[in-house]
Amino acid sequence: MLDGEFWPAVGTALIIGLIISVAFYLIFRLVNLLRPKIRLLIGASLVILFIGLEATNYVGWYKKMTFAIDYINRNLSNELNAEAVIIGPYAQTLTLDGDLKSEIYYFGAYPKNDSLFIVLPATHVVFETGSGSAMSGNEQKFHEYYPQVMNRAILIDSYMIGRYYINLYNVTNGVDNAIARAYRNTDFEAAMSFYRREQMDSATVYFTRSANNDGFRRANLYLGEIYLRRGDANLAKVEFRKGLEDNCFDPKYWALFSIACKRDGDLESSEYAKKRALLYAPYEGFFGNLTL
Repeated sequence: MLDGEFWPAVGTALIIGLIISVAFYLIFRLVNLLRPKIRLLIGASLVILFIGLEATNYVGWYKKMTFAIDYINRNLSNELNAEAVIIGPYAQTLTLDGDLKSEIYYFGAYPKNDSLFIVLPATHVVFETGSGSAMSGNEQKFHEYYPQVMNRAILIDSYMIGRYYINLYNVTNGVDNAIARAYRNTDFEAAMSFYRREQMDSATVYFTRSANNDGFRRANLYLGEIYLRRGDANLAKVEFRKGLEDNCFDPKYWALFSIACKRDGDLESSEYAKKRALLYAPYEGFFGNLTL
């Protein structure tokens, strides 16, 4: 968090805490004025309501399982170097495990700050998307505020939390902080740089290095996607199978694995992968024009 933003944040937290405290006090006084049986009825109703809501949430989670935070933590530790510093929504949550660092900065709470990427040694930025894979308001605003940074940013990966994607960008090419600019890309990040520019031969080389040298299975998923686009369903199937060992909650790659198996004549595996894809898909219509 920038120095000039610390005290406003503290003031906001104190005001919110005061409002909540006053609200609880008034509710407590009101409940005390009621008869004992009514108080008991209200208490029992609240307990039943709480249990019902928790049960509903659990059923919803079980029916539509999606990426777990600890799973993303493990992947980020392989995708990025230990020198990475991440800012944005979920930055602290996504760096709870491993050696990665994060800085607190709330995109929606503060106006444009021209010194942001000079003061903060931020190497990566994360955004929660809007509905589906569309940009959220915060991400659009960030692109408008810092075009010199985002125009040169590389989308490293997208993870799903609940119904939304978390987009992770490497921004080191457009920042002015010397520490951030000294950041060394991993093989996976180098591969993604080529992949985003449709330079698939070079991307294949670096994804292969990431998968073989670092043992990073998410690289296998992108290799599978490249081979599927080239029409080599058998090789794509092999890579998807490897990648899904460590990325078993990813609906997109279960879907692509299903397609690769179907094209390779393995209908039983294709049907199994299709069921997994539909199980992990967070909402109806998730696959868009992709025909399973």
